[in-house]
Amino acid sequence: MAYRAAGRIAKADCIRANNLGWIKLGNRRERAQQHLRTIAYQAAHSIVDKAAVVGSEDLTSPIRSKNQWRQYNCRMSAWAKGVLAQALDEVGTQREATHVVVNTAYTSPIDSFTGLL
Repeated sequence: MAYRAAGRIAKADCIRANNLGWIKLGNRRERAQQHLRTIAYQAAHSIVDKAAVVGSEDLTSPIRSKNQWRQYNCRMSAWAKGVLAQALDEVGTQREATHVVVNTAYTSPIDSFTGLL
């Protein structure tokens, strides 16, 4: 360690004791992923409580044609998209509900006839 070699032993001990580095960042990432997984499974259970057939968009590919979704695509990483799809599949199988994956091209939030959400 550079601090220990330079004679700053107290700082080197503090860094080692408080885990300031990649290990700490990895632990934070793992906690965030566990939290997202919990939210996804709770949401899947609440959806299956109300419906026997669940339809969802295919979230595996990013939306490329829309610039306003760029920030959304950054936030919804491939990992989170996979967890959402996995949660719907597993909860649907456990609770005997059907999960149908729909192409994202035909799931516009705006009704083409009335122009309403």
